[in-house]
Amino acid sequence: ILLLGLVCTLLPFLLYTRGLSRMDSGKASVLAFAEPLTATLMGVVAFGEVPDGFGWLGVILLFGALVLLQMPQKQRKAGKIPNIS
Repeated sequence: ILLLGLVCTLLPFLLYTRGLSRMDSGKASVLAFAEPLTATLMGVVAFGEVPDGFGWLGVILLFGALVLLQMPQKQRKAGKIPNIS
């Protein structure tokens, strides 16, 4: 139980806190927002879990939100899509 508490609770907390001190808070919030998306995709890949329709809808919505959050604010307000090339 002690090892579980250290590895699954204390270590991630310390690493997250250290990462926050070296990163802009806006980027950290976007990365934290990606956690459920990553967990869902890892469940599909590693454990063969199959999400239902609402699960896939959530993955699509989270991915879309992450893309929107990465766009510069001027482009979001103007409704412009960035040039990827």
